[in-house]
Amino acid sequence: MIEIITRLIWRSRSAKLIVAKLLPSRVIHLAIRKPEDFKHKAGDYVYLNIPMISKTEWHPFTISCAPEQEG
Repeated sequence: MIEIITRLIWRSRSAKLIVAKLLPSRVIHLAIRKPEDFKHKAGDYVYLNIPMISKTEWHPFTISCAPEQEG
């Protein structure tokens, strides 16, 4: 129940999708410009929702950053 409430509260935060592609290994690569106030550390994950597919389905994605790229 706490997770559902948390998702509803954070639902209004959004980020800009820069790149989305399926890699040969069947891994999805998403490049997203993070909001200015977004803080994260190794092992964190985010739930993403794609309203064009489903407004009620959220999927977890692990966060990783390339050190040579800004933002």
